Order: sequence, then structure tokens, then C-alpha cells
Amino acid sequence: LIRVILLKQIIFIFQILITVEKLTRWTNYYYIFFCYSCYIGWEFVPIVHNFQRYDNFVNITTRLEIVVHFWLPFDYEYNFNNWIIAQIASFYCGFIAVTIIAMFDTINLSFIFHIIGHIKIFKHQVKSMFMENMTQEEIKCKIIEMAQYYNFILETLKNVEAAFGFNVASIYLHNLFGGGLFIYQISKSTEFGTMVTYGLMIPLYMGVLLAISFSLEYVRIVADDVPDLIYSLNWENMSVSNQTMILLVLFQSQTILEFKAAFNMKTGMQPALNILKTTFSYYVMIKSRDE
Repeated sequence: LIRVILLKQIIFIFQILITVEKLTRWTNYYYIFFCYSCYIGWEFVPIVHNFQRYDNFVNITTRLEIVVHFWLPFDYEYNFNNWIIAQIASFYCGFIAVTIIAMFDTINLSFIFHIIGHIKIFKHQVKSMFMENMTQEEIKCKIIEMAQYYNFILETLKNVEAAFGFNVASIYLHNLFGGGLFIYQISKSTEFGTMVTYGLMIPLYMGVLLAISFSLEYVRIVADDVPDLIYSLNWENMSVSNQTMILLVLFQSQTILEFKAAFNMKTGMQPALNILKTTFSYYVMIKSRDE
């Protein structure tokens, strides 16, 4: 019987690992694709504009376009050779910046998915680790194992909050203030390259906002019934000391397992939906003032 239970636990853990790996991989593919697509768009649209404007770059009368204007000791706005140097620097700086942003967000999502997986494994172990005809010493060891695993989940969540709290807060604030401007820019633009560039930023910003919010909301949802599972254990056949230990674990599990961003900012689907509503309201307000 013990071997059967252990085999079921191994199979369950293996299934959770596969699910977490798939979620991590596909969300990372989505985010990295749109990150670098936006990067390529922002870098190449000014280049295309410059080559459309000039057949040759001998007599340059208008300023050459570039996505980032640097302070440099030479003129690159009206000198083609110097502009190439500045453009190479722009490519390099943009690539490094996009890589850093993508790295933080993808690692953040990966940690959240793994926390969800650990909570599901913990709940499965609580349901299956206590069997009939166990001695009080065996029950004690299982309770200690359960308490240690739950403490590991709590500490991991706190560490993720400390490491990525500012990152999550920046995603929320960036969408709050920038989303409406992106939509407004798309609606006012008539140039195809500019529309594509800003259009790619909409699924990037809003997609990451929804992915982060849904995963953080799911952490709270999947951990919501943990106290009920612990309370439903067979207390009657335990010794007083084991009942006291279970009671301590039960008290510990009463705290809602939720992610708090920097400045104690609330996270989840409701704040994300409020931000999206504010984004479209902001767009309507800007458009009405412009008219």
C-alpha cells in the first residue's frame, strides 16, 4: 500500500512538473517574441524612413531619424557615417535593455508557476500522506514533513515578493499610465511602420499584465482550501501532542497566500481589469480633448 501511494505521488509530481514546464515555456515564448519584435520595429522603422527620404546621403538637409538620441562629441544627425555609428550603439543598447526586461519578467513568471506547482503537490500530499494503522511517531514525522514543506512555500513566496515586487509594480504602473497613450498613438498614426510598432506593444504590455495578474490570482485560488484540507484530517486517532502540532500548522495556513507587489500594492485579476478600464477611459479622455 505504501509503495502504491508513493508511486501515485511520483506520478502526480511528474504531471505537475510537465504542466509547469509547458506554462513556463509558452508564456516565455510569447513574451520574448513580442519583446524582440517591438525592439526590431523601433530600431528599423527610423532606418526605413531615412532610406525612403534620401536616395543618397550626400546632401542631408533634415535630421536623420534614430530611436534613441545620444549625447555624442560628433554630429550624427546630419552626417551619415556618424549616424551609422550612433545606430550601431542604439542597436546594442536596445538589445541589452530588452534582454534585461525580458529576463526579469520571464524569471518572475517561472517562479510564480513553480509556487503554484508546489502548492498543488502540498495539497496532494496532505490528502494521501496520512494512512490508517500509522503509529503516533510516524504521524509526528508526517506532520513535521508537512509543516516544513508549507514553510518552504511561504518562504519562497516571500523571497519572490522581495525579489520581484518592484518588477510587478512597474508592470501595473506602466500599463496604468502608458496603455492609453499607446492606443491613442495607434489611432492617430497613418504611417504603417509606426502603427505596427505601437500595435506590437499592445499585446506585449497588456498580455504580460494579464499573464502576471492571472498567475498571481491563481496562487491565491489554489491555496484557498489548504486550511480545509488540514482541518479535514483524522484528528481523533492522533495523540494530544500530534493534535497540537496539527493545530499550529492549521493556524499558519489561515493567512491568505497572496503576492504583494512593492508599496504593498494589491495584485490579481481585479486590479488588472481596473487598469484596463482606466486605460480605455484615459484614451477616450485624450481623444475627446484632442477633438
